[in-house]
Amino acid sequence: MNRRLWTYAAVQLLATVLALTLLSAVTKTQAKGVAQAQRSAPQPCPSGSGVQLAAAGNKTIIMPPSLGDSSAAAYSHGVRVGDMLFLAGHTGTAENETANFDTQARRAFTQLEAVLKSSGGSLNDIVTMTVFITDIRRGPEFLKIRKEVFGRDFPASALIGVSHLVPVDGMLEIQATAILPCRDTATR
Repeated sequence: MNRRLWTYAAVQLLATVLALTLLSAVTKTQAKGVAQAQRSAPQPCPSGSGVQLAAAGNKTIIMPPSLGDSSAAAYSHGVRVGDMLFLAGHTGTAENETANFDTQARRAFTQLEAVLKSSGGSLNDIVTMTVFITDIRRGPEFLKIRKEVFGRDFPASALIGVSHLVPVDGMLEIQATAILPCRDTATR
């Protein structure tokens, strides 16, 4: 009987040691996971000039000062809900400037980038874009410019031929949606 008792005690001791070893390994793995999650957790998005909480609803209005006030035309340059940013269409036109496709396309991307930066993002955060173009024969030219702007990891996209844009000298308009890497702290 004494031998059986010692065998039972040895098995119990071995089981306890194994359980403590397993618990220690799991705890260390969980601690590493928490530390990694904290490092990769989204940072708060910028707030300040050009970023304002909407009067109603769960959205943040993005109006970069560099792009001017669009409220007279009843639209916002960007609207953020959670980590999604919806960017208004931008044409890249400028007053008293002769229409030039290349200039307008590059300026439209610069305008989109201004909205994205005001929201804590970049052009790389764009996941989809819709491009309206008044002369579809310029499609290959636009694709070349877009490839230069993005380099790689292109967003999903549609290129649509239209007869006219507003303003009337606009040759293209780019509208986009982005998923931002930062946490929106301004929404309710």
